Amino acid sequence: MSVEGEVVGLLLVSAAAEPGDSSAVALLSGGWVAESSAGHGLGKELVRTLAGALVHQKVGSVIASSETAAGCAAFPRGWLEAVGFGPTSHRRVWRLDLGQAVVRKQSLRRALNRLVEAVRPVPPPEPVGRSDAR
Repeated sequence: MSVEGEVVGLLLVSAAAEPGDSSAVALLSGGWVAESSAGHGLGKELVRTLAGALVHQKVGSVIASSETAAGCAAFPRGWLEAVGFGPTSHRRVWRLDLGQAVVRKQSLRRALNRLVEAVRPVPPPEPVGRSDAR
């Protein structure tokens, strides 16, 4: 991702095969955010952009590692949780299910529409005893 022509963040992604899973899987193998842009939601925006592109390519999920021995290829657990990844049965492997991410977005949109309908302004009542006849 670039801002004003300067690269401020990136994610490294590749195809991955996951045993027993017939859907396409992507492996998030590394990432970087410029120090000046850290803490401003850029990582979350990178993941959202990636998820949108992968959904169009019929990829079902993204996996990532929080294995500290992997060095820069490992992501902090807290960050993975914050951007939507969930833990798997493998201790340090995290998964972002893109099908659920899309459902959540649709559910959120429906809930927001219901909220807007509920708080839509109501016309003020007519004053009592007032008539239009003069």
